[in-house]
Amino acid sequence: MTSTKDGLVLHYHDVVIRQSDLHTLLPGEWLNDTILEFHMEFLERTFVPKDANFLFLRPGIVHLITYAEGDVMELASALPKDMDKYAVIFMPINDGDPQKANSGTHWSLMVYIREANSFYYYDTLKFNNLREGEQSCKRIQPLLKLNEAAQFIPSSTPQQGNGSDCGVSVIAILDYILHQLLCCRGKEKEIQYNKVMILNTKYISTPQQFILNILFIYIALIKMNAEKLAKLQAQVRMGGKGTPRRKVKKVVNKANSGDDRKLSAALTKLNVQPIPGVDEVNMFKDDGKVIHFNNPRVSAAANANTYAIHGRSTEKELAELIPGILNQLGPDSMAALKKLAETFQQAQGENAAGADDDEIPDLVESFDKAEIEEKKETTA
Repeated sequence: MTSTKDGLVLHYHDVVIRQSDLHTLLPGEWLNDTILEFHMEFLERTFVPKDANFLFLRPGIVHLITYAEGDVMELASALPKDMDKYAVIFMPINDGDPQKANSGTHWSLMVYIREANSFYYYDTLKFNNLREGEQSCKRIQPLLKLNEAAQFIPSSTPQQGNGSDCGVSVIAILDYILHQLLCCRGKEKEIQYNKVMILNTKYISTPQQFILNILFIYIALIKMNAEKLAKLQAQVRMGGKGTPRRKVKKVVNKANSGDDRKLSAALTKLNVQPIPGVDEVNMFKDDGKVIHFNNPRVSAAANANTYAIHGRSTEKELAELIPGILNQLGPDSMAALKKLAETFQQAQGENAAGADDDEIPDLVESFDKAEIEEKKETTA
């Protein structure tokens, strides 16, 4: 059962995210099924072309295929249709006990490539889930209607530096492999998958980067939902033809007119010139907030390093301007991004006090010696 305090954060197609789900993004927490499902749903609907023929099996489906008793073909009606037609299948693997709820302690990833008829297995904790991966590989093959048994290939994987980053590491690896495979589309017959499926840690997101990225996605989607709601509200018309209009008396404040004239005179002396076509101006404050001007009049005197902005300003949280403001953030904005992550967590009712992003360790390469030598031989 869901606690009454476990409020709804986002409803994205088939995925419902609650505050308890966001809590699993905090340092030291294990990522749960819902976050993995959301990321897969987001990739399917945003990045993966419809004709790519990629399948993202949700964690619950993988667990069902792996542990359901009896003939796996009897599950066909409860599974995605035509699983034998997909070129690539992504499968998150968990070591949970099928007889106990919420018993899993580790995530790993397995990817099936039909062209190579191989299952590539990635584990960031010394192949902790190797047995579960092999079992999932064996159980799913009848559903794929293969002409011959597929290979199961445990692959060299960057090792996590703690006991809790397996989930975010799995998603980072999934993103990297997806990018590699999308870049290879149309060349499937020429690809050497044993090389393509090798992970290049230089381009794999760290847990810290992933958490910030997924928070941006949440905020952007929540903003989109709010905009849709606003449009629906705008469609509700109050009154109608013949409804008397309200008379509004316009009040003009002349108190500051003298100051405006003095300012205009000072700017004229500096030879300030107007800059047309400015849609918005954002001033980033040290506390992470933004002074926002919408459609202002902007003038500048470059020689005097002077800029004048005319218009009504509002102070907003950085989260309110996501995602449109992302292209305005420079390298000095990392502190603001960290502040955004903390602010968003607090807004969901989570106590993020004391959480420090520096406590989130990066992925550390720790390959087995034999696998390193094998990789060198392959490269040679």
